[in-house]
Amino acid sequence: YRDDMSEMTVGHTWGMQSLSLRGWCGYNNCIVIEATERGVKVRPWTIMRPGHPPLFLPFDEMIMAKSRTMLGVRLKQVRMQKEPGISLDFRGTLVDGICARMGDVWPADATEEVDSETGTA
Repeated sequence: YRDDMSEMTVGHTWGMQSLSLRGWCGYNNCIVIEATERGVKVRPWTIMRPGHPPLFLPFDEMIMAKSRTMLGVRLKQVRMQKEPGISLDFRGTLVDGICARMGDVWPADATEEVDSETGTA
């Protein structure tokens, strides 16, 4: 999911974002997120780039793992189809902003889906 062509797309950008990988590796307020029609670009500040290349996460390969709250912060966890063992936690407010700008592009949360037959989650 390495993004080698980050300068070739245009999308809406959110700076100073946080992201957690695998639930324990946190990038707090040092991530720039760019949402395009095809997916989400994740890049750390330039000073961190030598060991942390930018990533491109296509929406059509994202699988919503779960939603949760940690220390009062709403998180949306996704996994990628090619690497299902790696989870990425995005802040719920960021996901809300992406959906407001790009439409209903984020994968549905299986824990929030309602059963059409019973009407319950």
